[in-house]
Amino acid sequence: DHHYDAYLGYHAGSSGVATVDGVGSVWSKSDFSDFSVGYGGSGTLSVTNGGWVSNGDGFIGRCSGSTGLATVDGAGSTWENDRDLHVGYSGSGTLTITGGGSVNNDGGWIGYEFGSTGVAKVIGVGSTWATATPASAGFRAEAPTPAGTTCVTSRRLPPEPTPSRSSTMGTRPSRTPKTRSP
Repeated sequence: DHHYDAYLGYHAGSSGVATVDGVGSVWSKSDFSDFSVGYGGSGTLSVTNGGWVSNGDGFIGRCSGSTGLATVDGAGSTWENDRDLHVGYSGSGTLTITGGGSVNNDGGWIGYEFGSTGVAKVIGVGSTWATATPASAGFRAEAPTPAGTTCVTSRRLPPEPTPSRSSTMGTRPSRTPKTRSP
């Protein structure tokens, strides 16, 4: 049983786009382990109208110089990361969750490596970003967020000699892993 990684925009200068649209539309981890939206180039992922994506670790803007954009929109639309989700791992990443969409993962990272840029937007009632452990953007934050609009932007910089600031957004009950058959 082999698992392969998936990439949208693998090489610098390349671009890749994937749309998983509609109830019953599934792209699952049985097809790949890690998923990079913008590995070396630019990548765009859209999960809409009840579509479902599942993988191991997720990366939006994986390598330096890459850009990634992931949108999860609409009730029932889900991006399930069995492990961590990195929004701006070494590159630039943007995650937008709207219209009742949901993103689930163990750990959540916004702007992971020094010099990376991450933006996460959870917009509207019913839209959630659920993490089993607190998400980190240079401060402590937990999802899902309360109803309304929340934007978190982080540009990861080298640590300063002073203590970091701390903040929380909402609380999260324990997560039961979801299963979904195609």
